[in-house]
Amino acid sequence: MSLRVERFPEYGVTLCVYSGVFTVEDLREHWSALTPEDVIRRISYADATADASRIDMGAFPELKRHFAARLKALLAGKRGLSAFVSDGKTGRLGPDFWTSYLGQDSSVPVQVAPFESLEAACAWLGVPEAGCRAVIAAAMGGAPRPATTGSAFAGEHRVR
Repeated sequence: MSLRVERFPEYGVTLCVYSGVFTVEDLREHWSALTPEDVIRRISYADATADASRIDMGAFPELKRHFAARLKALLAGKRGLSAFVSDGKTGRLGPDFWTSYLGQDSSVPVQVAPFESLEAACAWLGVPEAGCRAVIAAAMGGAPRPATTGSAFAGEHRVR
């Protein structure tokens, strides 16, 4: 698995890119390395190669407990925002599952929302246009992207 963390302190957002096959151990390792800045305003992006099929569904309760405890320690009483976008093999399952599984649990101090695009996730998080362009470029591995119109950042976005 490749799990890459890109930090944009000038825009107050962190991008986590999931690609390839990942396991429960990969997720635990990733969460253990997070900083408080990584969870205040975060975009999780599963690229077209992301594959969580090796994660046993029976592991999710323990994963959620681990994640909730780690978030509580990092956020120290604050509440984070986490946007989830998937182009991967999980399709809508990943974002929709995590949003409902984590988002409806008061022990998880983060509001999680699924989005159909990185632009919409940036808008929800209040990331300015320049920051969103940087996030998109990083998510795509630095590949150049066409300029996005200002209207995509006006706060109107489609949440799944």
